Amino acid sequence: PTTQQVMIDTISAGPTTVILTGSHTNFAIFLMTYPHLKGNVKHIYTMGGGVRSKNPTGCCPKDVTTACTPQQCGDIGNLFSSYSTNPYAEFNIFGDPFAAYQVFHSGIPITLVPLDATNTIPVNEEFFYAFQQHQSTFEAEYCFKSLKMARDTWSDDQFHASYFMWDSFTSGVAISGMRNDKDCLHGNDFAELEYMNITVITSNEPYGIYDGSNPLFDGHAVPKFGLKKGGVHSGHVQTGIVDSFCIIEGSRKGRCEDGYTKEISGLEAVRVRVATKAKSNVDKNSRLDREFFKSFLEGLNSP
Repeated sequence: PTTQQVMIDTISAGPTTVILTGSHTNFAIFLMTYPHLKGNVKHIYTMGGGVRSKNPTGCCPKDVTTACTPQQCGDIGNLFSSYSTNPYAEFNIFGDPFAAYQVFHSGIPITLVPLDATNTIPVNEEFFYAFQQHQSTFEAEYCFKSLKMARDTWSDDQFHASYFMWDSFTSGVAISGMRNDKDCLHGNDFAELEYMNITVITSNEPYGIYDGSNPLFDGHAVPKFGLKKGGVHSGHVQTGIVDSFCIIEGSRKGRCEDGYTKEISGLEAVRVRVATKAKSNVDKNSRLDREFFKSFLEGLNSP
């Protein structure tokens, strides 16, 4: 069956919690095509975006003695090959900003697990070696082999500082949220949460310019999906990793914000529950510094 058919069958059967760990395209198509089923979606958990995040990778060491050019250090986003054009976007949301906008503005309750939180749970050496020593199920063996493959083929020696528990951490936050839904803000076992007013940026100001970059407006007498001319979707759309519109001369950081989960006020704002940090391990004597690490290994090794 197609992805759409799986969603139709599952969601039409009753209240459903949805977890998104990639581009929102398929789910946005579902919501726009079958709006009568939207009421069956109880909650959406999604890994993506960056709100107040500051990228910890690409920074120069404090005691550096040779020339060092910082790359994504301090950026909100993580498009490692595109910080010179868009320092604000995270990969999943950047994949289809308009789809993400539709999901965020659907009216369905959302918990966002952005880079703000995932940047605080890197796959550090202590966790990696604890995982290496605890593989009592086929699932644990498979997951560790996959993780080791990523480490062994990493482009530099900074794997443990640059590779984060993105999707698995989001799944843990979702499971804890479903178990403790009576205290949706403070009852999560793995993440600190707070409400923020955000939107997803889909195009760049000035709005209402038609330069051939925007497939929702350019070449259409009537904009697609009934969108408003001159509205927030009507600006320049980043056309690729290298886009001259996005480059600011003399600056290493670009101006484009496509895919930015931006904190705003006003009518465009959506109230979203946002994970801001991975919780520390309650066992202060453990070598695993995050509560999720302990639960991850216990769950994966359960028969």
